[in-house]
Amino acid sequence: MLASRVLENALLVALTLLLVLNAASKAAIWARPRRKPAGDVPWHSTQQEVVVEWDSWTRYTLHSAAEWAALVPGDGVVHVGPHAHTPTMFHQLRCLDAVRAALALPRAARDSARARHCMNYLRATSACHAATDFEPNQYVHEVNPVHPHPVHRCLDWRPLYEETRRNQEEYARRGGGGGNWTLGL
Repeated sequence: MLASRVLENALLVALTLLLVLNAASKAAIWARPRRKPAGDVPWHSTQQEVVVEWDSWTRYTLHSAAEWAALVPGDGVVHVGPHAHTPTMFHQLRCLDAVRAALALPRAARDSARARHCMNYLRATSACHAATDFEPNQYVHEVNPVHPHPVHRCLDWRPLYEETRRNQEEYARRGGGGGNWTLGL
């Protein structure tokens, strides 16, 4: 009886210690400064807005892989300083394409791990960017939609494409290594 009591206490102490270490490691991760790439600038604060009316039912379908692939220039990677990075918008577009590709396959052939990563990533970045436009609460294909193609006010994505192209060309010109690149947005 005494031995089992000692064992229970030892187990409680060990579990408490593990819980404290877990909490301390999570606090340390949150407290550490986030690594920012060299030359990082808050370019989106100077980015202009554009007004867009999306036609979502014709061009980007479940089986239009080439259209989805064309949304991300090259591999979507830019080089800032000595490190490679993927702008969030390109990561989001690649994730949408991954979910699209998974849905286009038979259920048994789907890569659910990648799709799960992408679903969580898209959920998190949607919440992070929190677009506040109001949209009609009815789908385009339903009878009498409020507005078939709602207008949105968006940040202009063209400078990101232009700078990504320039960055990738410069990286290729330098032989894919060395140098200190900046993203001049």
